[in-house]
Amino acid sequence: AVLRPQMSSVACTLLATLATTAAMQSGQRPSPPLRAASPRASMLTNVGAGIFAVSGALAWVAPGQSLANYGLATDASALVTMRAVGCWRICGAAVLLAGTRGPSHAAGVSLVAAALTTLVSVANWDVLSRPL
Repeated sequence: AVLRPQMSSVACTLLATLATTAAMQSGQRPSPPLRAASPRASMLTNVGAGIFAVSGALAWVAPGQSLANYGLATDASALVTMRAVGCWRICGAAVLLAGTRGPSHAAGVSLVAAALTTLVSVANWDVLSRPL
């Protein structure tokens, strides 16, 4: 068996940061503007985002009821996980709505929304004394 040295987490983080910085400095041209979406497509996107947001909010507010709707058990870890799922559904709704303004806007919003969702979810995992 060949043993390979493993990189430390600090080295991996540094390498990822350098690669991201290099990619951002490469002078990529902005994405072309989207052609006007049909009213039906915009309406479907808005409805889909609304359904995602409402189901996420319900999963956050009443995780026990959400689990019961799926026919699942409601122990402590399931309740915490359902709340985390609710956070990510709301994040998905935000990204769907941001996508109506173009892919570059959606990419930026998705990064911010994912960061905020991760921060909100930290309290969920603290209940179980588990790391994120």
